[in-house]
Parts: sequence; structure tokens; C-alpha cells
Amino acid sequence: MFAILKKDFFSLFNNVVGFIFIAVNMAFYGLYFLANNLLSGSPSISATLGGVLLIMLITTPLLTMRTFTEERKNKTDVLLLTSPVSVSRMIIGKYLAMVLAFSINTVLIALSIFFLRIFGKVSFKESFVALLGFWLFGCVCLAIGTFVSSLFESQVLAAIITEGVLLLAYMMSAITGMSKSGNFVTKILGSFDILSPYNNFGNGMIYLSSVVYDLSLVFLFLFLTAEVILKRRWTISRKKILTSTFSLTAIVLCFAMVILANVGITKIPEAYQTLDLSSNKYYSLTKATKKYLKNLDSDVTIYCLSTKDKCDVAVRHTLSLFNANKHISVQYIDPDLNPTFANKYTKESLSEGSLIFENTDNQNTDTCPYYMLYSNSNDSYTLYSYAQQSGASYDKVYVQTADGYDAEGQILSRLQKVNSAEIKKVYQLAGHSEVELGKAETNYLSKKNLTLETLNLRTDAIPDDCCLLILNGPVSDIGTDELDL
Repeated sequence: MFAILKKDFFSLFNNVVGFIFIAVNMAFYGLYFLANNLLSGSPSISATLGGVLLIMLITTPLLTMRTFTEERKNKTDVLLLTSPVSVSRMIIGKYLAMVLAFSINTVLIALSIFFLRIFGKVSFKESFVALLGFWLFGCVCLAIGTFVSSLFESQVLAAIITEGVLLLAYMMSAITGMSKSGNFVTKILGSFDILSPYNNFGNGMIYLSSVVYDLSLVFLFLFLTAEVILKRRWTISRKKILTSTFSLTAIVLCFAMVILANVGITKIPEAYQTLDLSSNKYYSLTKATKKYLKNLDSDVTIYCLSTKDKCDVAVRHTLSLFNANKHISVQYIDPDLNPTFANKYTKESLSEGSLIFENTDNQNTDTCPYYMLYSNSNDSYTLYSYAQQSGASYDKVYVQTADGYDAEGQILSRLQKVNSAEIKKVYQLAGHSEVELGKAETNYLSKKNLTLETLNLRTDAIPDDCCLLILNGPVSDIGTDELDL
């Protein structure tokens, strides 16, 4: 096996194939790296790698199209088929040669992470988790290409078919997403989605299910490759019928093993099959939240207006952490099948992915729109107004962008609200041209389940339910009577 690995690896670089593969990938990676990291200042290469995935679909056939087709073209496949090396070892040797070449490309990408350190703080863990997902994605593509190469004698045909299969698998998430109903056919097609597992690595999270999925696909396609080679070896044998029967049984058993492995891993609670390596530990519960959940004594149901498959990966993981508590139950409601479900709890129009909270003991309810699960900030920039070119004037435009993940805080806030019997109020002094509270302050008060109202002490006294009185930048003087109050 090592001899085959060594021969195939050096043959990649004895001609220009290996160099072209690395050069093309690194050229496009460099462009994305320049735009996302050097110019935009992103401390993680996760988004950069996401842009290179499509390029991988184009460059992978450069390595795989010659794996077996060249052997058949040069009539050297007979030597391999009659050699004392088993078919499985031969295939693994050839496959590992390509993986080793691809790993060189991955190592070069890894060096760019350390290069970023020159300019400031870098999210090393998030970047290397994304790089792990990228490497597994590449290994899956190489396994698929190896299988396709074993089916054809023409390198060009093998490259085109590989390209088509990889592109179809890459787009499978979008294709299955067009179907509103999760029928059997959609689920079967969704099992060949190679993009979603990579996306799970993009947030700095290692999902055991994604690792198992990628490795199982590698195993499946290498096994199918072995069956194709074995079929050719035994075609003219007297045992043709028996061998065919055995191959069919082996293939069915292989598919069954892959399915059982992937289904079995999903039975493990998501909270116990993930590793949070994000820089700010966004996807792990804080000590304060764990302490609150430990003392929780009321049963609360959290409804997510989405199917589990379509739910935001990060939100789904956070919900699984809360769902681990015996008093909290998370249920996914398909908004397409239940379009009026949210109307029982609120008059507000909730988008897909929003959450509804219901305390089954005291019947208190509350909602959390999806957009609030991500903290937002208003970024301002100057935009030239085409309608006012003659005056060369500029309009100030504010764009709301997500700058953080706040699902834990929002969920905890709603849990506290539906479990609380009292409503606390905060009043802001009015009548002196006070400055309005900013968005950060109002969001903080809302998150603490505090109701904000205005209070004019010239006409009203301080209410008994006032737990906090805010004086925010009054312009005119406060009267003596007001000060006494």
C-alpha cells in the first residue's frame, strides 16, 4: 500500500497536475483572503474558506480523473489487479496519495492564519475548526471522484461526471429547501448534502455528527470503488454469479452500516456531541444561566417556528442545551403546515425561526422574534444620492447588521419572564428635554424584563411600582418639589 501511495503521490508532481491543483486553489484563496481578512479585517478565515469550496468542486477532478482511468489507458491496471496487494489496500494507497497532496494545500492555508497575527488578535480556534471542516469536505470530494474514476476509461468523461456529481451534492441543500414538505424523497436527497456539514464547522463548533457523516461518505465511496474493481477482476471467472450476489449483499450491508452510523449519532443529545471552540463561547451556557436552570421548578415549553432540519444551526444547538433541563421542552413547529400556530400566543407577525415560550403551570407566554437572537448594531455610512447629483449632496444611511449572537440571553430573559409573577417597571424622568435612552439601554431593560415608562414629576408622584428612576441628561433645571419627590 505504501509503495502505491508513494508512486501515485510523486506522479502527481512529476507532471503539472499536482502543482496546478495547489496553485489554482491558493490563487482563489488568496483573493478571498485579501477581501475578507486583510481589507475587511475579519479575524477568522471561516468565511474565506466558504468562498473557496466552490473552487474545490472544479479542481478536485484534476486529481481524481487519472486515478484509475490512466491505469486502464496505459494497460497497467492488469498489473495492479494481479498484484499480491489487496484491492482495498490498492484503493486506500491511491486515495491517501491524493489526500496527502490536498493536505499540502491545507497546510499552506493554515500558514495564513499565523500571518494574520501580525495585524492583531486572531480567532485561532474558530479558524482551525473551519479548516478541519474544509479538509473533511475535500476528503469527501476526493472519495467521490475516486469512485467516478473507477467507472470510466476516459479521463475527460470522468472529470465531467465528477464535476456534475459534486456540484449536485453541493447544491443539494438548496434543492431540498425548495420543497416545503419534508417528504421521503426530500430526506433521501438531503442525505447527499455535503455542504451543510461544512457549515456546521463555520461557527467554531465541532459537531460529532458532521465528522461521522463526512467519514462515512469517504468509507462508502471507497467501498463502492472496491466493488467496481473487484467486479472487473472476477468478470471472466466461473464464480461470476456468486460474486455478483455477494457484491450486491455487501453493498446493501455497507449502505445499512452508513445509515445506522449517521442515525445512531443523532440519537445522542446534541448538547453532548458538540465541542464549542468559538472565541467568545457563544454556544455554551454561562454559569449564571446554569445556576438559574438548576433552580427552575416550573415546566416551560419552547416552540420554534421551524423544522429541526431548517432551523438555524447555532440556535438549534443553543435550544438543545436548554432542552437538556428536565423542566424545559423544545418543540419544532413547521410554519408551512401550521401557519396560524403563533396566532394563539401573539398578534405580532413572527418570522420563521422565532421562538414562543409557554409556562404550562401558570399559562404565562412570551415570544422572541428570530432577529433578536442576534444582537444588532446600526452601522452608518454615507451614500451618494443619485436623485440629487446636481447638488452633490450626500444622504446618511443606517444599515442594521448582526454583530453578535445573543440567543442564550434572549431565551433566559423569556424564561425568567414567563416564570415571574410580578412585572417590574422602570420610569424615565420627563419634562426637562431629557435625552432619549439609546437602543443599547432599551434592549438591556427589555432583556431584564423591565417595562419602561415616562414620568413627569410636575404632575405625578413616583408610583409604588417604580423600581428604578432614570434621569438621562435633563437640559433644564429640576425643580425643588421634584427633587423632594
